[in-house]
Amino acid sequence: MADRLTQLQDAVNSMADHFCNAVGVLQQCAPPTFFPNTQSAAHKEVPLAASSSSQEEYSQLFATLIARTAKDIDVLIDSLPSEESTAALQAASLRRLEEENVEAAALLVEVVGRGEALLARVQAALADIAESQLSTRHSLLAPSPSSTSTSSGTAATGPATAATAAAAPATAPAVPTAAAATAAAPETTALPPPPPPANVNASHQQHQQQQQHQQHQQQQQQHQQQQQEGKGTSEALLDR
Repeated sequence: MADRLTQLQDAVNSMADHFCNAVGVLQQCAPPTFFPNTQSAAHKEVPLAASSSSQEEYSQLFATLIARTAKDIDVLIDSLPSEESTAALQAASLRRLEEENVEAAALLVEVVGRGEALLARVQAALADIAESQLSTRHSLLAPSPSSTSTSSGTAATGPATAATAAAAPATAPAVPTAAAATAAAPETTALPPPPPPANVNASHQQHQQQQQHQQHQQQQQQHQQQQQEGKGTSEALLDR
């Protein structure tokens, strides 16, 4: 790009070209005029001039070009440095422009940092939303383990209670209670009930130990069944 003086010189040359072309077109399109007391053959052979409409168009065109070029020349002249602008003033203006550039760069960096932080927060929020949607979908598709465990527990505890109920009547007569002893004793005597024999206590303890052993085995079987059912449900979820 040329400097201001070169642009000004080009604008002046364009103005001269426009004036020259305007004069030439006016001379070419102007109608012939005969001076009085002159009737020569040369004047009669002059061709007819162009119409008035074409003359108006040419006039409007060159008037627009000349006015625009004159405005450009005025702008270039106003942009030229004055005599009062010394080297010190120019250096001060340059330093001021550099400071403004530095402030604008710092502001731009701050705005970019805030934009990146906001973008990170938005991405984290979107990730949380996606994880919550996935967990909700899995919870809706998978059966609840509490219902399966309760159903299996009730099914397993049912036979255990039945077995204990069946075993209880068989062993009940072997242990005489205090109420039965008092009922069997005569009413006239106030003697205390006799102590149970040693073999009855031993058999009762042995029966209790057997019942505890059976209950422990049943609990182990229930636990194994629950583990197998949990594995089956997890495999079904994985297959889905």
